[in-house]
Amino acid sequence: MLMQRKRRNSVNPAEHPSFFSRFLSKIERIGNTFPHPFLLFIICSVLVLFAGEIFKGTTFTIPGENTELQVVSLLNREGFVHILSNLLPNFISFPLIPLIFVFTLAIGVGEKSGLYHVVILKFFHKIPDFLLYFIFLFVAINGNIISDAALILLPTIGSILFISKGKNPVLAIFLSYAGYLAGLSANTLIAGTDVLVAGITEDSLDFLNITRDLAIHPACNWYFMLTSSLLLPLAATWVTTRFVEPLLARDTSITWTVEENTDIFTLTAEQNRGLRFAFITTVLYFLLILFMLFLPNGWLRNITTGEILPSSPFLNNITVILAIYFFLVGLMYGIGAKTIRSSFDIAEGMISGIGNITGLLVIFFFAAQFVDYFAQTNLASFLAIKGAEFLQKSNFTGFPLLVLIIILVSILNFFIGTVGSKWSMMAPVLVPMFALLGYHPAFAQCVYRIGDAITNTINPISVYIPMILMYLKKYKKNAGVGTIVAYQIPYAICFFVIWTLQLAIWYFLDLPVGPLSPILL
Repeated sequence: MLMQRKRRNSVNPAEHPSFFSRFLSKIERIGNTFPHPFLLFIICSVLVLFAGEIFKGTTFTIPGENTELQVVSLLNREGFVHILSNLLPNFISFPLIPLIFVFTLAIGVGEKSGLYHVVILKFFHKIPDFLLYFIFLFVAINGNIISDAALILLPTIGSILFISKGKNPVLAIFLSYAGYLAGLSANTLIAGTDVLVAGITEDSLDFLNITRDLAIHPACNWYFMLTSSLLLPLAATWVTTRFVEPLLARDTSITWTVEENTDIFTLTAEQNRGLRFAFITTVLYFLLILFMLFLPNGWLRNITTGEILPSSPFLNNITVILAIYFFLVGLMYGIGAKTIRSSFDIAEGMISGIGNITGLLVIFFFAAQFVDYFAQTNLASFLAIKGAEFLQKSNFTGFPLLVLIIILVSILNFFIGTVGSKWSMMAPVLVPMFALLGYHPAFAQCVYRIGDAITNTINPISVYIPMILMYLKKYKKNAGVGTIVAYQIPYAICFFVIWTLQLAIWYFLDLPVGPLSPILL
């Protein structure tokens, strides 16, 4: 007989929280006094508008470009027309919206059919507890293979997995967020992020004669990032068991449903048939993808060059390809398991998935305006260029300079969220600057990518915060921005320490950061 009960964390009165636990709890309480995220984005938008007015007319030049830019104010007639005319276009073109819409629609079918729950019970529940956090973090850190879709898929599946193991599902959400964003760029395989930053770096090579003939490719940081993909989850596992898990255990506001059934891991004949249908679908689908990838003139290869890297229909549409897969595999499982019996069941699953993100869309409307104002005023470019100029004028040299760059880029994360836009503005400065100091462009790119990752999850106005908050509130109704930031601080500190130590080893031993990518020119 299957029974369900609500599980609530309990606190042992004899236990006294550590200083660090009290510190994080204080940050959570302070952070949760902040207004709702939609109002935070409104406030930040207003601040950007006033900053644009204060600094309007301030000129600056992006190195390598002859055009002089200046900070622009939107507090005038032209700015008013721009704001009014772009309220809806900003929202419609906000990059996270189509991604989330398509993926939640596809995942909703899998949730409706029961696929994810059964897969976890069938396979992943056998993971030993002492390996659970490491494996999950390893998967999350490698999540950039599927881009931002990882932040939709991992919290959903992870919560089910952790509950089936008797673990706090909130922990799965935090690990998904920390692994994917704070560990961004660390990866065992070459991902879209590698292609993006390498292309931007390559565009900056023509500024100096000493870099003009150098080769930059998507794998130029692979040795360093491959090692990071193992070191970061290992260190984060220790942080989880030492700090985060005990702190979560003291939070009595977290509740989740526990299924009590001695036969819970014994699947029915229908469930096993559904898994067979899903497996056959998986094999056929990926064979089709491989056929279109590796066949000469395959439809997923670049139509002009016939290559896969750096640009092809496969890489440019990886999110859509995965969304179609999750839809098909969820559908076929449901047909085999008889949990989907008609088109109405399919529609119900899709509607249920989309229904989960309605609150998120409200927040994204205001986030889209903030991003647009920041770009239109040129404040984003201004901050990046001034930060790089500060580095050039500083007296730091050697390894301290590298640490300073990491810190500067990590601070810029609070103002410029995307990897591509930030590196596009900083590469024309950092790549030549590093080259003049004797460093290879691939090494400059590697240093930048460390700073670009570590503070992503503690940014209270990150566009990803509303998404994580949506998942978090399923188990912790009083969760707020402060909750996310507080629990992510240990991971941000951990990743900063580990990556800095790893960089020191590479630097002092003069190890290549990737194939044909030394540290020194």
